[in-house]
Amino acid sequence: MIGLKWAELYPNEVASLICINTTAKEFSPFYERLLPKNYLKILIALTSDSFKREKVIYEMVSNQPINLNTINKWATYSKLHPMKISNFWRQLYAANKFRISCPECDLHFIASEHDQLVSYNATMAIPKAWKIPIITNRIDGHDIALDNPTWLLSTIEKIWIK
Repeated sequence: MIGLKWAELYPNEVASLICINTTAKEFSPFYERLLPKNYLKILIALTSDSFKREKVIYEMVSNQPINLNTINKWATYSKLHPMKISNFWRQLYAANKFRISCPECDLHFIASEHDQLVSYNATMAIPKAWKIPIITNRIDGHDIALDNPTWLLSTIEKIWIK
């Protein structure tokens, strides 16, 4: 969201932008931008201790088996820098108000076909509307950088080396 808005408002500052699993209100309904199967999980995460919250988040964004090492690191970080629930609501509000138009920079979209957090259709909606090719990841979850950093880096490298 921020990258697209930045490129729109400050076109001289952004030469290229890669959007990963990006959605926006005017392109898809709320129930595709956040899949209904996650609503209860998010409420559980918001009311849980740091370990349980990070485990729930991991399960929503990753298609890989649970990695307790990663979850423990996230939970430790969460204890050192506690999340404010009000920030979650602010982010949700901002996502609901967010409006974009197609920036004039070199623009690329990457979508996870098996994203468990947001609908693949929602991720496809922006590039379809703007007639921009999309790169599809057919295995990983919403957080491709977590699930498959090698694939993501290789894909970004191919985009930027062109």
